[in-house]
Amino acid sequence: MVCENMPDISVIVPVYNAEKYLHRCIDSILAQTYIDFELLLINDGSKDNSGAICDEYAAKDARVRVFHKENGGVSSARNCGLDNATGKYICFIDSDDWVDANYLEELIPNEGEDMVVCAFMYDTMETFPLSDIVRDKQNIESVLHILLDHMAVCSPWSKILCRDIIERNHIRFDTKVCAGEDMLFICDYFSSGINKIRTISFPLYHYYITDNASLSHRIVDLKTTEYVLDCIKERFDNLSKVYKWNSDEGYKRHITTQFNNFLTCIKCVPSFFKRVQLIKRVIDNRHVRLLLSDIDYILKRTGQSGVKAFSLRAAMLPLKLYYLINNINV
Repeated sequence: MVCENMPDISVIVPVYNAEKYLHRCIDSILAQTYIDFELLLINDGSKDNSGAICDEYAAKDARVRVFHKENGGVSSARNCGLDNATGKYICFIDSDDWVDANYLEELIPNEGEDMVVCAFMYDTMETFPLSDIVRDKQNIESVLHILLDHMAVCSPWSKILCRDIIERNHIRFDTKVCAGEDMLFICDYFSSGINKIRTISFPLYHYYITDNASLSHRIVDLKTTEYVLDCIKERFDNLSKVYKWNSDEGYKRHITTQFNNFLTCIKCVPSFFKRVQLIKRVIDNRHVRLLLSDIDYILKRTGQSGVKAFSLRAAMLPLKLYYLINNINV
């Protein structure tokens, strides 16, 4: 039986040591012009006053529900929110970000829409753009690799999702990884066979780049990067069963992105001999081998030409020799 008091939207906010930004985030949500929502604040073992701040808001507004848990990471916190959400739609907002007052009102799906995504703005006032387009399944197929490469689409925030699709397909965030879990979640959502997406060009979501918490400042270990690439390959194989699209193109694009993590790991090893061992492990990775076998794609992706392109091709000769000696065709 469906509860008559079930809200339209469940807004999930994972919270960890966010006292500096938390008031701004929560105030922007409670100030929404669309009021039929519940706000789930998931305190993920914060060591500052974040938990107390969450409790203060819950005591003043019945729409606010607080869950205190041991620290398990952002994926674990978001999963806790999903496990306790009751709304028809799901909306994720990060605790250091904030939204315009008409954010939820604009994102409410129209008939048949399975996902609505809006553009967002960095705290530097730079906008990450989208176009005002409604895409049916056929149009989704034609640009799927572009959608999955777009930060606004592959992030859980700046969008609204159908909770029925999430629960029916048992979709949750992968708690084994701290980078790339967002895209894996969205790939699982797409794999459910969504039929219509609407994108909004106006930046209703404000993305704050914190100096210490940003993923761009984290070093993702080699084992995790390899695991993420395995998961991406699995997700893209699943998507190929649902959509007619060039999965190889999208797959290589994401190998290129993850390849930067490999390079970062190698640079952080001080020992020359250990660095050589790590390089060998990287180029033996099946995903990296596929990428390195297509130098033309790497040149196109990185926009290199002329002397730089020649230098890259020359640098690949030792790898060709390595694979030849080991009877591996590249």
